[in-house]
This record gives sequence, C-alpha cells and structure tokens, in this order.
Amino acid sequence: MFNNIIKKLNNIINMKYFFDIYLILLSIITIFGYKYNSIFGIEVLIISSFVMLIITNDMKYIIPNMLFIIFNINNGFKVDEIPIFLIINVIIIIITLFIFIIKNKLNLRKMKSIVGFIGLAIIELIPLCWNKTINNDNKALYFLYFGNLGYLLLYIFFSNGIRSKSINFLAKSFSYLLIIISTECIFKVVELKDTVNNIFSLGYFSGWGVCNEAAIMLLVALPFSFYLITKEKNILLIVFEMVKIILAVVGVILTFSRGGYIFLPIEISILTLLLIVYNYKRSGFKYFVVSIMGIITLYIFIRCDYIPIFIDNVFNVVFNNGLSDSGRIELYKSAFAIFNSEGYYRLFGAGIVSEVRGLNTAYGFQEGSAVIYHSTLFETIIIGGYTGLIFLLILIRDKYVSLYKSDKVLFAFMIVGYILVDIYGMCDNTYHMYYYMIAVSIIMASIDSDNYYNNKQIDYKKLF
Repeated sequence: MFNNIIKKLNNIINMKYFFDIYLILLSIITIFGYKYNSIFGIEVLIISSFVMLIITNDMKYIIPNMLFIIFNINNGFKVDEIPIFLIINVIIIIITLFIFIIKNKLNLRKMKSIVGFIGLAIIELIPLCWNKTINNDNKALYFLYFGNLGYLLLYIFFSNGIRSKSINFLAKSFSYLLIIISTECIFKVVELKDTVNNIFSLGYFSGWGVCNEAAIMLLVALPFSFYLITKEKNILLIVFEMVKIILAVVGVILTFSRGGYIFLPIEISILTLLLIVYNYKRSGFKYFVVSIMGIITLYIFIRCDYIPIFIDNVFNVVFNNGLSDSGRIELYKSAFAIFNSEGYYRLFGAGIVSEVRGLNTAYGFQEGSAVIYHSTLFETIIIGGYTGLIFLLILIRDKYVSLYKSDKVLFAFMIVGYILVDIYGMCDNTYHMYYYMIAVSIIMASIDSDNYYNNKQIDYKKLF
C-alpha cells in the first residue's frame, strides 16, 4: 500500500512541468514567509523537503528548499540571545540528512571539492581557543564559528545525496532566486521610501543581509537563467526566464549598490553575447531576440522622460562619493593590525569574531556586533590566517576546476558569474558569508555529483 502511494507520487513528480510548479509554490511560500512570518516559511520548506526525500530518495529535489530557507529571514538576530529556533531547525535538518546519507552510503568519489571545505571548517574553529571578544552580552556570536562546518556538511550531504543528474534542477532553483530576492528588495524599498528624500540614497537591511548582499546574490543567480534560455525549447518558458532577468535588473537597481551598478551591466552584456553565440542557429531565435529588444526599446522610448532623472540619480546620489572606499580602507588596516599582532594570528587567524563594535544590524543598532571586513582577503586572514587563506584558495581552485569539467554551455555562462562575483568579493562580503556560502556549497555539490554521473556514463560506453 505505502509503496504504491510512493510510486504514484513519483509519477506525479516526474511529470514534465511538476518542478516548475513546485518552484513557483516554494517561491510564493518564501516571499510570504519573508513578508509576514519567517517561522512559517522556514517550517514549510523544511517539512516539504522531508516529504520530497521520502518520496524520491534523491536530494536534488530539495535543492530549492535548502536554498530558499535563509531568504525567509526578515529581521536578523540579537547578538545577546542564542537563536534557539534556528539552531533547533539546523539540528533537525542535519540529523535527517545524516540518516539519509548513512542509509544510502557515503561515496567519497563524488566529493572532489571536499579538501577546501574541511580545511576552512577546522581553521575557523581553532581561534575559539583564544577568543576574548565574546561575553554574555554578545554570546550569540559563538554561532558564527560553526559556519564553515555547516557549509562542509551541506556539501557532503548534497554531493552524496544527489542520486541522479541535477544541473537542470540546480539552474531552475537559482533562477527563482531572481524573483524572490528582487521581490524582497521591492518590499523593502516600498516600506522605507518615505524615510528618505530620495530613494536612491536608501541603504537598508534585508533581514538576511544588507542591500549590497542582495545585489551579490542576484549576480550569482543571473547566469542560470541565461543558461536555461539556451537549453529551453518551450517559448513560454523562455519568455518567463527573460521576465526573471528583467526583474533581476530591477532588483539590482533597487539595492542602490555601487557594486551592483558596476558589475550588473558587465555581467548582462557578456551573458547576452554568450546567449547569441549559443543560440543564433536556433530556428526563429534571432527574430525572438529582435522582438524582445524591440519591446525593451519601445518601453525605454515611452519612459524616455525618466531616463535623465535615473542617470542623474545614479551619478549624483548612488555615486555621490564616486568610488570612495566608504570606510573600507580603515577596516582593512584594522584587520591587518589584528592579524599582524600575534604570530599565531598570522598562522591560524584571530577568529571570525576578532573585533566587536556597536553597529547597525538588521535587528537595529546592537552593541558588541562582529566586525565584517568587506573583503574576501582580509576576512579570510582574520578568520584563519595564512592557513585559512591556503584552504580558501584550494576551495576556489576546486570550484573552477569542477565547473570546467561540467557541461560546457553551463561552464560558459557560470564562469562569468564566478569571476565577476569573486572580483566583487575583494571589496565586499562573499566568502564566509552564509547567504553566499550556502549557495556555493549546493552549486559545487551538484556539479561534482553531475560530473561523477557523466564519468560513469562514459565508463559504461567504453565497455561497448
């Protein structure tokens, strides 16, 4: 009886457009959770992931669940209270996925990128031995030291738990982030627009991150929509991907992030060129692109009166101080001074909570908040010293190598996002930040798993 039910449910899941409908529902739940009730959104995503695991026995079907969870967070956390709700849910997820992996056996050959994850997890914990910045007033910050351990577990779970080719599921899941994050940016701007004279001067916390970080995640997700356009045959789904891309552009604009404004045109231009290169032979594609460009041009023509106002706001409000460092140089000097103050700091780092200050956070102004150094380089040497930097370089190398070994069309589109976001990360928060590292862990696990199955197919063909 139970097996028959599971079989019927599997038949439904394997229907042609089931995953698109499923993603739409999860996106609606995430947006609803973000807007009205984070706990509701998170719990629904977790429960639905358990159901999907029971039915399919394949973690590729829970990629969107795990990816979307953090984007329900709308209010940040207090530094003086351990986030019990979050910890309980993390423990439940870990135990469930651990049981799933034990049941299906660990496959070390699928985990090609594990060394960097292991190294960063260990090196992040070592500075706990000499931490002097955390006390009862900011005890929740202890949680930060276990971030890289969480990313390691996520990578292990997904690289082993994905039991069939998953790149299409991965790409579709990330493409829906364009809708989720852009919608959240719209919500925040509408909510806060009356607090400033000009919305282009608005800087805000999304809850799970700041507006700059929303721009980063949109840049991470954009290549997946372009990739899907290349692979998709259904004209309506191609149009839908283009709608996501347009919405992502709106989202980045509403982050009012200088980095977003600089890197978005570069990324869109390169991805569009690749789209033309990979699709110019497809029947009717050229006419389709011309039609889309015509619609965009017509819209620009209709709204041409707003373009000078927009340009003026970009140059005179967003870039009011040009490419000034906005205090980053002082942060870098502070990071280097701490890093250089002790020999064991240089070797193993001062720790992710090496310095605390009174800072504005998503929860409001909080004393004793951890200082983030707005640079992959400086954040890494603070967290793990030279040893941490070595393991991060190993992780980055593995990220690019595994992508190179994957589908060449996927490689062409994703390498653009990889490189631009890594450059962006030299002056903003990417590596070691949970919103980015969760995404990277899932991407690398999925690609490593797919490479494994591709190699198995090659080996099988060699037999004949």
